[in-house]
Amino acid sequence: MHRQICADLIKQEDDEVLFAIAEELGEIYKSHQDKTLFLPLLEQLCKSDETVVREQACLSLIDISKQCTEAEHQNQLVPLIIRLAQSEWFTGRCSSCQLFQHSYDQAGAQKERLRKKFLELCQEDTPMIRRACALRLGEFGSHLDKTTLISDLMPIFRQLAQDEQDAIRVMCLESLIKIATKFSKEENQVHTLGTLLAAAED
Repeated sequence: MHRQICADLIKQEDDEVLFAIAEELGEIYKSHQDKTLFLPLLEQLCKSDETVVREQACLSLIDISKQCTEAEHQNQLVPLIIRLAQSEWFTGRCSSCQLFQHSYDQAGAQKERLRKKFLELCQEDTPMIRRACALRLGEFGSHLDKTTLISDLMPIFRQLAQDEQDAIRVMCLESLIKIATKFSKEENQVHTLGTLLAAAED
């Protein structure tokens, strides 16, 4: 019943209503045995034109994901993230960038699929999507083993650190702090110091 009421309200497309629904879904799921009941509604809200609605929907999805089993991550959350990442409009793709890290550790055999899709988004033509990725680059990288971090993520990181958009370059520096904690002092001299020095001269 709750799900149908929310679904009907979403059709109104009033931003204040949509935000309230996105926020409430992050709480109401606790009263249901099936923690994934409201995932389709939140997926829909993650594609909203209004930024605050999308962000709240993502926060609610993240809260729900923390209570999900590994099987629920693999069967429901990972496919949801991939669908958002493949959305026709940039809104869904931007939202997906916030979610990858929260299912990666529980993704099992689908880890590579998630990783490749995130790296694809990092190279999107749309600046807003690259910016969303740059913001989460360090957090996502903290879930990768060191070998994968070096081989897969660092080349993309260096690419974004030289992006034509100033905001993207700045966000890369914020992500650099989290990435650097994965390396030893010697490894940082090889993998991150060059980017930091280049940024200082930018």
